[in-house]
Amino acid sequence: MRAVFLDRDGTIIEDMVYLSDPERLRFLRGAVEALRKLYRAGYLLFVVTNQSGLKRGFLSLERLLVIHRKLDLLLRREGILIKKFAFCPHHPNERCRCRKPETFMVKRILKEYPGISLDESYTVGDKYTDVLLGKKVGTKTILIGEKDADKAHPDYVVRDLLQASEIILGKG
Repeated sequence: MRAVFLDRDGTIIEDMVYLSDPERLRFLRGAVEALRKLYRAGYLLFVVTNQSGLKRGFLSLERLLVIHRKLDLLLRREGILIKKFAFCPHHPNERCRCRKPETFMVKRILKEYPGISLDESYTVGDKYTDVLLGKKVGTKTILIGEKDADKAHPDYVVRDLLQASEIILGKG
């Protein structure tokens, strides 16, 4: 099995800085098409996201779950299944095991889906921590945008998730 571990904000949806209102959820251009291509090609899709807005008081756990249910529903309507939404609720100062770039969220996914081949899988995100997470777990890494590219040293730098999907599917 091959997988794509995806950041949420700035990768799939617009980064609203602590999105707390599900009505403000907006897909980035090309993201749905990209996810559809990856899903149809047989990749398992996982969202792995830091959500310190919980600890900072910008949203409740219930509200975050509503946002993820809405995102899941919208993607299912497009024929796309996200296998799991994994999130870290902690503040960056807490030094937890789950906040990206730490590997706890991905390791938990790997226990649920033990057949995933990491060397055939990808981690895609718009931040240095996404790339570092991918490197730590042994996937290929794709950085959306050039911010921190010189520091992160991803395998690929792309403009958006659609271009990332083309690289993953061998068309880039």
